[in-house]
Formats: sequence, C-alpha cells, structure tokens
Amino acid sequence: MDEYERAAGELARILEVISDEDYPLIRDTETNDDDCRSIQTVVTHVIGAGYGYAGMLRGRGISDTSGAGTRRSREPMQQPS
Repeated sequence: MDEYERAAGELARILEVISDEDYPLIRDTETNDDDCRSIQTVVTHVIGAGYGYAGMLRGRGISDTSGAGTRRSREPMQQPS
C-alpha cells in the first residue's frame, strides 16, 4: 500500500499545476476510449483503478506492497467471489 500512497502524492503534485479551466478540457477528440478524453477523465479512471486494486489486495490480506511477502507464483491471481 506504500507504493499507492507514494504514487497518489506524486499525482497530486502534478495536478497542482493544472488550472481548474484546463482540467476538464477535451484533449483527445479522436480517441474511442472515454477514459482518455481529458485530464479529468484520465484521473478519474486512475483513481478508480487504484481503489479497485487496493481493495483487491486488502481482500487477499496483502497490506504491504513494498515487496516484502511478494507473491512468488506466476499463476494469475483470481478475483475473489
């Protein structure tokens, strides 16, 4: 979870320099992916994904993502039922 906290802080520092007017502006008018049209849609997607992954890790009893206790198996992780 430490890595998520670090990444969130870095993202917040990057976003501090973007004005409120620029944040929602459509930047990519040709994309087919609604999550990629503006800084706002990208950030909304990233935050949602972060919560999803954090919840998935916590659901597996993984609270330290620093590398200690890293899964050794190459088998894909299954979503909890």
